[in-house]
Amino acid sequence: MKKNLNDYPLVLTATVFLFVAILSFFQFKYDVSDFTIKSVDIFSDLKNKSEEQPKTPEKPVEEDDFFKPQYEIEPNSNFPEIKKDENRISEKIRSSIFNLLLANYPNDTIFVKGSRLVLRNQPIVGNVQQLKFFFEGLNRTKSEVVRIAHFGDSMIEGDLVTADLREELQKRFGGNGVGLLPITTQDVNFRQSTKISFSNDWKVGTVYSGNPNRFPIGFNGETFVPKAGSWVEYSTPHFYSYLKNFSTIKLLYTNAKASNVNFTFSGGERKSKKLIPGQTLNILTVNPSKPATSVRVEFPLEDQAHVFGLSLENGNGLYIDNFALRGNSGVDLTRIDETLMKEFSNKMNYRLIIFEFGLNALGAARGDFSSYEKNMINVIEKLKKALPNTSFLMISVQDKGLKTDPLVKQLLEAQKNIVKTTNIAFWNFFEVMGGDNSMANWVDANPPLAAKDYIHFNDRGAKKLAQFLAESLIQAYNRLR
Repeated sequence: MKKNLNDYPLVLTATVFLFVAILSFFQFKYDVSDFTIKSVDIFSDLKNKSEEQPKTPEKPVEEDDFFKPQYEIEPNSNFPEIKKDENRISEKIRSSIFNLLLANYPNDTIFVKGSRLVLRNQPIVGNVQQLKFFFEGLNRTKSEVVRIAHFGDSMIEGDLVTADLREELQKRFGGNGVGLLPITTQDVNFRQSTKISFSNDWKVGTVYSGNPNRFPIGFNGETFVPKAGSWVEYSTPHFYSYLKNFSTIKLLYTNAKASNVNFTFSGGERKSKKLIPGQTLNILTVNPSKPATSVRVEFPLEDQAHVFGLSLENGNGLYIDNFALRGNSGVDLTRIDETLMKEFSNKMNYRLIIFEFGLNALGAARGDFSSYEKNMINVIEKLKKALPNTSFLMISVQDKGLKTDPLVKQLLEAQKNIVKTTNIAFWNFFEVMGGDNSMANWVDANPPLAAKDYIHFNDRGAKKLAQFLAESLIQAYNRLR
Protein backbone atom coordinates (compact mmCIF):
# COMPACT_ATOMS: atom_id res chain seq x y z
CA MET A 1 0.00 0.00 0.00
CA LYS A 2 1.36 3.41 -0.95
CA LYS A 3 1.91 5.97 1.78
CA ASN A 4 -0.44 8.95 1.86
CA LEU A 5 1.77 11.91 0.99
CA ASN A 6 -0.98 14.53 1.02
CA ASP A 7 0.02 15.88 4.45
CA TYR A 8 3.73 16.20 3.66
CA PRO A 9 3.57 19.71 2.12
CA LEU A 10 1.65 20.99 5.15
CA VAL A 11 4.15 19.49 7.62
CA LEU A 12 7.08 20.81 5.61
CA THR A 13 5.55 24.30 5.40
CA ALA A 14 4.86 24.37 9.17
CA THR A 15 8.41 23.21 9.92
CA VAL A 16 9.94 25.90 7.70
CA PHE A 17 7.68 28.58 9.22
CA LEU A 18 8.65 27.59 12.77
CA PHE A 19 12.35 27.59 11.85
CA VAL A 20 12.16 31.03 10.22
CA ALA A 21 10.07 32.35 13.14
CA ILE A 22 12.78 31.27 15.57
CA LEU A 23 15.46 32.90 13.41
CA SER A 24 13.48 36.16 13.58
CA PHE A 25 14.64 36.60 17.18
CA PHE A 26 18.35 36.39 16.40
CA GLN A 27 20.43 39.21 14.96
CA PHE A 28 23.40 38.05 12.88
CA LYS A 29 25.45 38.83 9.81
CA TYR A 30 28.06 36.54 8.29
CA ASP A 31 30.22 37.01 5.19
CA VAL A 32 30.91 33.75 3.35
CA SER A 33 33.10 34.17 0.28
CA ASP A 34 31.21 36.68 -1.93
CA PHE A 35 27.90 36.20 -0.13
CA THR A 36 26.44 37.88 2.96
CA ILE A 37 24.03 35.97 5.21
CA LYS A 38 21.76 38.25 7.24
CA SER A 39 19.04 37.74 9.86
CA VAL A 40 15.35 37.74 8.87
CA ASP A 41 12.21 38.94 10.64
CA ILE A 42 8.92 37.60 9.31
CA PHE A 43 7.02 39.69 11.85
CA SER A 44 8.46 43.01 10.67
CA ASP A 45 5.21 44.11 8.99
CA LEU A 46 3.28 43.56 12.23
CA LYS A 47 5.47 45.83 14.30
CA ASN A 48 4.46 49.35 15.21
CA LYS A 49 6.05 51.72 12.70
CA SER A 50 7.63 54.73 14.32
CA GLU A 51 10.07 57.27 13.04
CA GLU A 52 13.53 56.77 14.38
CA GLN A 53 14.39 59.54 16.78
CA PRO A 54 17.86 61.08 16.62
CA LYS A 55 20.05 60.39 19.61
CA THR A 56 20.21 63.19 22.14
CA PRO A 57 23.78 64.38 22.53
CA GLU A 58 25.31 63.88 25.96
CA LYS A 59 25.23 66.95 28.13
CA PRO A 60 28.15 67.95 30.30
CA VAL A 61 27.88 66.96 33.96
CA GLU A 62 26.92 69.79 36.27
CA GLU A 63 29.54 70.23 38.95
CA ASP A 64 26.97 70.37 41.75
CA ASP A 65 25.25 67.13 40.71
CA PHE A 66 27.36 64.37 42.23
CA PHE A 67 25.12 61.53 41.08
CA LYS A 68 24.33 62.59 37.54
CA PRO A 69 25.52 59.89 35.11
CA GLN A 70 28.30 60.98 32.77
CA TYR A 71 27.32 58.32 30.22
CA GLU A 72 24.72 55.67 29.57
CA ILE A 73 25.36 51.95 29.70
CA GLU A 74 25.75 50.72 26.15
CA PRO A 75 23.46 47.85 25.04
CA ASN A 76 24.93 44.45 25.78
CA SER A 77 23.39 42.74 22.77
CA ASN A 78 21.83 43.31 19.36
CA PHE A 79 18.40 42.09 20.45
CA PRO A 80 15.73 44.64 19.55
CA GLU A 81 13.39 45.77 22.30
CA ILE A 82 9.95 44.29 21.70
CA LYS A 83 7.05 46.30 23.04
CA LYS A 84 4.16 44.61 24.79
CA ASP A 85 0.99 44.43 22.69
CA GLU A 86 -1.51 41.92 24.08
CA ASN A 87 -3.96 42.36 21.16
CA ARG A 88 -1.63 41.22 18.41
CA ILE A 89 -1.41 37.57 17.48
CA SER A 90 2.29 38.15 16.79
CA GLU A 91 2.78 38.98 20.48
CA LYS A 92 1.25 35.66 21.50
CA ILE A 93 3.50 33.78 19.09
CA ARG A 94 6.51 35.70 20.38
CA SER A 95 5.65 34.99 24.02
CA SER A 96 5.54 31.26 23.39
CA ILE A 97 8.87 31.27 21.59
CA PHE A 98 10.39 33.58 24.25
CA ASN A 99 9.74 30.94 26.90
CA LEU A 100 11.54 28.36 24.76
CA LEU A 101 14.50 30.66 24.07
CA LEU A 102 14.82 32.35 27.47
CA ALA A 103 18.48 31.41 27.81
CA ASN A 104 19.31 33.23 24.58
CA TYR A 105 18.15 36.62 25.83
CA PRO A 106 20.50 39.25 27.22
CA ASN A 107 20.94 39.98 30.89
CA ASP A 108 18.52 42.93 30.79
CA THR A 109 15.47 40.75 30.08
CA ILE A 110 13.02 39.22 32.55
CA PHE A 111 9.58 37.72 31.96
CA VAL A 112 6.77 38.57 34.38
CA LYS A 113 3.36 36.95 33.97
CA GLY A 114 3.86 36.42 30.25
CA SER A 115 5.23 39.88 29.52
CA ARG A 116 8.79 40.81 28.72
CA LEU A 117 10.33 43.55 30.89
CA VAL A 118 13.57 45.20 29.91
CA LEU A 119 15.68 46.31 32.87
CA ARG A 120 17.85 49.38 32.55
CA ASN A 121 21.37 49.06 33.89
CA GLN A 122 22.89 52.10 35.58
CA PRO A 123 26.36 53.58 35.18
CA ILE A 124 28.59 53.97 38.19
CA VAL A 125 28.30 57.53 39.49
CA GLY A 126 29.70 59.62 42.34
CA ASN A 127 33.46 60.00 42.35
CA VAL A 128 34.15 57.58 39.50
CA GLN A 129 37.72 58.92 39.28
CA GLN A 130 38.38 57.32 42.68
CA LEU A 131 38.20 53.95 40.90
CA LYS A 132 41.55 54.71 39.28
CA PHE A 133 43.41 52.51 41.80
CA PHE A 134 41.27 49.54 40.81
CA PHE A 135 41.58 50.21 37.09
CA GLU A 136 45.36 50.55 37.41
CA GLY A 137 45.38 47.17 39.14
CA LEU A 138 43.36 45.61 36.32
CA ASN A 139 46.13 46.60 33.94
CA ARG A 140 48.57 44.44 35.94
CA THR A 141 46.62 41.22 36.45
CA LYS A 142 48.86 39.33 34.03
CA SER A 143 51.88 39.88 36.27
CA GLU A 144 50.42 39.94 39.79
CA VAL A 145 47.47 38.98 41.99
CA VAL A 146 44.94 41.81 42.32
CA ARG A 147 42.07 41.51 44.79
CA ILE A 148 38.59 42.85 45.44
CA ALA A 149 37.07 42.65 48.92
CA HIS A 150 33.30 42.24 48.64
CA PHE A 151 31.67 43.11 51.99
CA GLY A 152 27.96 42.56 52.47
CA ASP A 153 25.21 41.07 54.59
CA SER A 154 23.12 37.94 53.98
CA MET A 155 22.51 39.08 50.39
CA ILE A 156 26.00 37.76 49.50
CA GLU A 157 26.13 34.87 51.96
CA GLY A 158 27.05 31.56 50.38
CA ASP A 159 29.17 33.49 47.85
CA LEU A 160 25.98 34.72 46.17
CA VAL A 161 26.62 37.59 43.76
CA THR A 162 30.37 37.37 44.45
CA ALA A 163 30.78 34.02 42.69
CA ASP A 164 29.14 35.25 39.48
CA LEU A 165 30.87 38.63 39.62
CA ARG A 166 34.17 36.78 40.06
CA GLU A 167 33.43 34.59 37.03
CA GLU A 168 32.47 37.54 34.84
CA LEU A 169 35.56 39.58 35.70
CA GLN A 170 38.02 36.67 35.63
CA LYS A 171 36.90 35.91 32.08
CA ARG A 172 38.06 39.39 31.14
CA PHE A 173 41.05 40.02 33.41
CA GLY A 174 42.38 36.55 34.24
CA GLY A 175 42.69 34.65 37.47
CA ASN A 176 41.20 31.34 38.44
CA GLY A 177 40.13 30.46 41.96
CA VAL A 178 37.66 31.33 44.67
CA GLY A 179 40.00 33.50 46.74
CA LEU A 180 40.01 33.89 50.52
CA LEU A 181 37.71 31.51 52.43
CA PRO A 182 36.72 31.42 56.11
CA ILE A 183 37.63 28.57 58.47
CA THR A 184 34.11 28.08 59.82
CA THR A 185 30.96 29.46 58.26
CA GLN A 186 27.20 29.45 58.67
CA ASP A 187 26.47 28.92 54.98
CA VAL A 188 27.88 25.41 54.43
CA ASN A 189 24.49 24.04 53.38
CA PHE A 190 23.94 26.41 50.46
CA ARG A 191 27.40 27.62 49.41
CA GLN A 192 27.95 26.43 45.84
CA SER A 193 31.36 27.83 44.91
CA THR A 194 33.29 25.76 47.50
CA LYS A 195 32.39 22.89 49.79
CA ILE A 196 33.64 23.63 53.32
CA SER A 197 33.69 21.26 56.30
CA PHE A 198 35.42 21.77 59.66
CA SER A 199 35.73 20.49 63.21
CA ASN A 200 33.31 22.04 65.69
CA ASP A 201 35.92 23.06 68.25
CA TRP A 202 37.28 26.30 66.75
CA LYS A 203 37.26 29.45 68.88
CA VAL A 204 35.83 32.29 66.81
CA GLY A 205 35.69 36.08 67.02
CA THR A 206 33.73 38.13 64.48
CA VAL A 207 32.38 41.64 64.00
CA TYR A 208 28.86 40.25 63.48
CA SER A 209 28.38 37.56 66.17
CA GLY A 210 30.67 38.58 69.01
CA ASN A 211 34.28 38.29 70.10
CA PRO A 212 34.29 36.89 73.67
CA ASN A 213 38.04 36.16 73.63
CA ARG A 214 38.90 39.65 72.34
CA PHE A 215 40.93 38.40 69.39
CA PRO A 216 42.31 41.03 67.01
CA ILE A 217 39.79 40.84 64.16
CA GLY A 218 41.14 40.32 60.65
CA PHE A 219 40.28 42.34 57.57
CA ASN A 220 37.63 39.77 56.67
CA GLY A 221 35.79 40.55 59.91
CA GLU A 222 36.73 37.19 61.48
CA THR A 223 39.46 35.44 63.47
CA PHE A 224 39.71 31.70 64.15
CA VAL A 225 41.84 29.98 66.81
CA PRO A 226 42.23 26.17 66.88
CA LYS A 227 42.20 23.69 69.70
CA ALA A 228 44.51 20.67 69.54
CA GLY A 229 43.52 18.70 66.45
CA SER A 230 41.21 21.30 64.89
CA TRP A 231 40.84 20.97 61.13
CA VAL A 232 39.17 22.46 58.06
CA GLU A 233 38.69 20.99 54.58
CA TYR A 234 37.84 22.65 51.25
CA SER A 235 36.87 20.98 47.98
CA THR A 236 35.96 22.36 44.58
CA PRO A 237 32.36 22.04 43.37
CA HIS A 238 30.75 21.14 40.06
CA PHE A 239 28.51 24.20 39.86
CA TYR A 240 31.17 26.53 38.45
CA SER A 241 33.36 25.33 35.59
CA TYR A 242 36.02 27.94 36.36
CA LEU A 243 36.61 26.52 39.85
CA LYS A 244 37.71 22.99 38.98
CA ASN A 245 40.96 22.97 40.97
CA PHE A 246 43.70 25.08 42.54
CA SER A 247 47.49 25.05 42.40
CA THR A 248 48.25 27.41 45.29
CA ILE A 249 46.87 27.86 48.77
CA LYS A 250 47.70 30.74 51.07
CA LEU A 251 47.18 30.45 54.81
CA LEU A 252 46.79 33.87 56.50
CA TYR A 253 47.67 33.98 60.19
CA THR A 254 49.37 35.84 63.03
CA ASN A 255 50.38 35.18 66.68
CA ALA A 256 51.69 31.73 65.78
CA LYS A 257 53.69 29.27 67.83
CA ALA A 258 56.85 27.81 66.28
CA SER A 259 55.14 24.68 64.98
CA ASN A 260 53.96 22.81 61.90
CA VAL A 261 50.61 22.69 60.13
CA ASN A 262 49.68 19.64 58.03
CA PHE A 263 48.14 19.80 54.53
CA THR A 264 46.58 16.88 52.66
CA PHE A 265 45.77 17.44 48.97
CA SER A 266 43.05 15.52 47.10
CA GLY A 267 43.03 12.83 49.78
CA GLY A 268 46.61 11.72 49.06
CA GLU A 269 49.65 13.99 48.98
CA ARG A 270 50.60 15.27 52.42
CA LYS A 271 52.83 18.23 53.33
CA SER A 272 53.90 19.69 56.65
CA LYS A 273 54.79 23.39 56.77
CA LYS A 274 56.24 25.55 59.54
CA LEU A 275 54.51 28.64 60.91
CA ILE A 276 56.50 31.79 61.63
CA PRO A 277 56.04 33.24 65.13
CA GLY A 278 55.30 36.95 65.47
CA GLN A 279 52.61 39.59 65.84
CA THR A 280 52.48 40.66 62.20
CA LEU A 281 50.37 39.15 59.43
CA ASN A 282 52.07 36.16 57.78
CA ILE A 283 51.11 34.30 54.62
CA LEU A 284 52.13 30.65 54.29
CA THR A 285 52.07 29.62 50.63
CA VAL A 286 51.81 25.91 49.80
CA ASN A 287 51.78 24.35 46.32
CA PRO A 288 50.66 20.77 45.69
CA SER A 289 52.72 18.81 43.17
CA LYS A 290 49.76 18.97 40.75
CA PRO A 291 46.47 20.92 40.71
CA ALA A 292 44.28 19.73 43.57
CA THR A 293 40.53 19.45 43.99
CA SER A 294 40.58 19.43 47.81
CA VAL A 295 42.78 20.27 50.77
CA ARG A 296 42.50 19.33 54.43
CA VAL A 297 44.43 21.48 56.92
CA GLU A 298 45.13 20.18 60.44
CA PHE A 299 46.37 22.18 63.43
CA PRO A 300 47.99 19.85 66.03
CA LEU A 301 48.36 22.39 68.88
CA GLU A 302 46.02 24.35 71.11
CA ASP A 303 46.03 28.10 70.27
CA GLN A 304 48.55 27.40 67.52
CA ALA A 305 47.83 30.66 65.69
CA HIS A 306 45.22 33.30 64.98
CA VAL A 307 43.99 32.20 61.57
CA PHE A 308 42.03 34.40 59.17
CA GLY A 309 41.40 31.93 56.36
CA LEU A 310 42.85 30.21 53.30
CA SER A 311 42.94 31.49 49.74
CA LEU A 312 42.59 29.00 46.85
CA GLU A 313 44.25 30.29 43.68
CA ASN A 314 45.70 29.45 40.28
CA GLY A 315 48.38 31.98 39.47
CA ASN A 316 48.16 35.70 38.74
CA GLY A 317 44.93 37.49 37.94
CA LEU A 318 41.91 39.00 39.63
CA TYR A 319 40.43 37.46 42.78
CA ILE A 320 37.29 38.50 44.65
CA ASP A 321 37.03 37.63 48.34
CA ASN A 322 33.51 37.20 49.71
CA PHE A 323 33.14 38.68 53.20
CA ALA A 324 29.52 38.06 54.18
CA LEU A 325 28.51 39.49 57.57
CA ARG A 326 25.08 38.06 58.33
CA GLY A 327 22.61 40.48 59.94
CA ASN A 328 25.02 43.41 59.76
CA SER A 329 24.53 46.93 58.43
CA GLY A 330 28.24 47.47 57.80
CA VAL A 331 28.87 49.83 60.70
CA ASP A 332 30.63 47.10 62.72
CA LEU A 333 33.53 47.08 60.28
CA THR A 334 35.10 49.69 62.58
CA ARG A 335 35.90 46.74 64.87
CA ILE A 336 38.50 45.42 62.45
CA ASP A 337 41.97 45.76 63.93
CA GLU A 338 43.55 48.82 62.31
CA THR A 339 47.04 47.32 62.21
CA LEU A 340 45.75 44.18 60.52
CA MET A 341 43.82 46.37 58.09
CA LYS A 342 47.07 47.96 56.90
CA GLU A 343 48.94 44.65 56.78
CA PHE A 344 46.20 43.03 54.72
CA SER A 345 46.38 46.00 52.37
CA ASN A 346 50.15 45.69 51.97
CA LYS A 347 50.32 41.93 51.53
CA MET A 348 47.08 41.06 49.74
CA ASN A 349 46.92 43.93 47.21
CA TYR A 350 43.27 44.90 47.63
CA ARG A 351 42.50 47.45 44.90
CA LEU A 352 38.72 47.68 45.30
CA ILE A 353 36.39 47.48 48.31
CA ILE A 354 32.70 46.90 47.57
CA PHE A 355 30.07 47.62 50.23
CA GLU A 356 26.73 45.85 49.71
CA PHE A 357 24.74 46.54 52.87
CA GLY A 358 21.38 48.12 53.53
CA LEU A 359 18.32 46.24 54.71
CA ASN A 360 19.71 45.50 58.17
CA ALA A 361 19.87 49.24 58.77
CA LEU A 362 16.12 49.65 58.22
CA GLY A 363 14.91 48.11 61.49
CA ALA A 364 17.65 49.62 63.62
CA ALA A 365 17.24 53.15 62.28
CA ARG A 366 13.41 53.27 62.42
CA GLY A 367 13.33 56.08 59.92
CA ASP A 368 16.20 58.12 61.35
CA PHE A 369 19.37 57.30 59.43
CA SER A 370 21.56 60.06 60.86
CA SER A 371 23.41 57.68 63.19
CA TYR A 372 23.81 55.12 60.39
CA GLU A 373 25.22 57.80 58.11
CA LYS A 374 27.73 58.94 60.73
CA ASN A 375 28.88 55.40 61.53
CA MET A 376 29.26 54.32 57.90
CA ILE A 377 31.21 57.48 57.13
CA ASN A 378 33.56 56.53 59.97
CA VAL A 379 33.93 53.01 58.56
CA ILE A 380 34.81 54.25 55.08
CA GLU A 381 37.18 56.95 56.28
CA LYS A 382 38.98 54.43 58.49
CA LEU A 383 39.38 52.02 55.58
CA LYS A 384 40.50 54.78 53.21
CA LYS A 385 43.19 55.78 55.70
CA ALA A 386 44.43 52.19 56.07
CA LEU A 387 44.19 51.45 52.32
CA PRO A 388 45.22 54.71 50.62
CA ASN A 389 45.77 53.07 47.21
CA THR A 390 42.40 51.32 47.11
CA SER A 391 39.15 52.26 45.40
CA PHE A 392 35.74 52.12 47.09
CA LEU A 393 32.30 51.41 45.65
CA MET A 394 28.96 51.39 47.48
CA ILE A 395 26.05 49.40 46.05
CA SER A 396 22.70 50.86 47.00
CA VAL A 397 19.99 49.12 48.98
CA GLN A 398 17.64 47.05 46.81
CA ASP A 399 13.87 47.24 46.70
CA LYS A 400 11.97 45.42 49.45
CA GLY A 401 8.38 44.25 49.84
CA LEU A 402 5.37 43.56 47.64
CA LYS A 403 5.19 47.34 47.52
CA THR A 404 8.29 49.38 48.20
CA ASP A 405 8.94 49.87 51.93
CA PRO A 406 8.96 53.69 52.42
CA LEU A 407 12.12 53.37 54.52
CA VAL A 408 14.01 51.92 51.55
CA LYS A 409 13.96 55.25 49.71
CA GLN A 410 15.00 57.11 52.86
CA LEU A 411 17.92 54.72 53.26
CA LEU A 412 18.80 55.20 49.60
CA GLU A 413 19.12 58.94 50.19
CA ALA A 414 21.21 58.30 53.33
CA GLN A 415 23.56 56.11 51.28
CA LYS A 416 23.91 58.88 48.71
CA ASN A 417 24.87 61.25 51.52
CA ILE A 418 27.49 58.77 52.76
CA VAL A 419 28.96 58.41 49.29
CA LYS A 420 29.06 62.15 48.69
CA THR A 421 30.67 62.86 52.08
CA THR A 422 33.35 60.17 51.67
CA ASN A 423 33.86 61.01 47.98
CA ILE A 424 33.64 57.43 46.66
CA ALA A 425 31.80 55.73 43.77
CA PHE A 426 28.17 54.60 43.81
CA TRP A 427 26.02 52.10 41.88
CA ASN A 428 22.24 52.43 42.20
CA PHE A 429 20.93 48.87 42.19
CA PHE A 430 17.47 50.08 43.31
CA GLU A 431 17.10 51.72 39.90
CA VAL A 432 18.61 48.74 38.08
CA MET A 433 15.89 46.53 39.57
CA GLY A 434 13.24 48.87 38.17
CA GLY A 435 12.72 51.33 41.02
CA ASP A 436 9.47 51.49 42.98
CA ASN A 437 7.66 48.17 43.55
CA SER A 438 10.21 46.30 41.43
CA MET A 439 10.89 43.49 43.92
CA ALA A 440 7.47 42.04 43.10
CA ASN A 441 8.56 41.67 39.46
CA TRP A 442 11.71 39.82 40.53
CA VAL A 443 9.63 37.47 42.70
CA ASP A 444 7.01 36.90 39.98
CA ALA A 445 9.54 36.50 37.18
CA ASN A 446 9.61 33.27 35.19
CA PRO A 447 11.81 31.72 36.44
CA PRO A 448 11.74 33.57 39.82
CA LEU A 449 14.71 35.81 40.66
CA ALA A 450 13.88 36.41 44.33
CA ALA A 451 12.30 34.61 47.27
CA LYS A 452 8.69 34.96 48.42
CA ASP A 453 9.87 36.97 51.44
CA TYR A 454 10.30 39.87 48.97
CA ILE A 455 13.75 40.51 50.45
CA HIS A 456 16.32 37.95 49.35
CA PHE A 457 17.47 37.05 45.85
CA ASN A 458 17.86 33.46 44.75
CA ASP A 459 20.90 32.26 42.78
CA ARG A 460 19.38 33.39 39.46
CA GLY A 461 18.67 36.88 40.79
CA ALA A 462 22.13 37.08 42.31
CA LYS A 463 23.65 36.11 38.96
CA LYS A 464 21.70 38.84 37.18
CA LEU A 465 22.85 41.41 39.76
CA ALA A 466 26.46 40.29 39.28
CA GLN A 467 26.22 40.50 35.49
CA PHE A 468 24.86 44.04 35.65
CA LEU A 469 27.56 45.11 38.10
CA ALA A 470 30.33 43.57 36.01
CA GLU A 471 28.99 45.33 32.94
CA SER A 472 28.98 48.71 34.73
CA LEU A 473 32.51 48.21 36.09
CA ILE A 474 33.90 47.17 32.72
CA GLN A 475 32.30 50.09 30.91
CA ALA A 476 33.62 52.54 33.51
CA TYR A 477 37.05 50.95 33.09
CA ASN A 478 36.91 51.25 29.30
CA ARG A 479 35.98 54.93 29.51
CA LEU A 480 38.38 56.03 32.20
CA ARG A 481 41.53 53.96 31.71
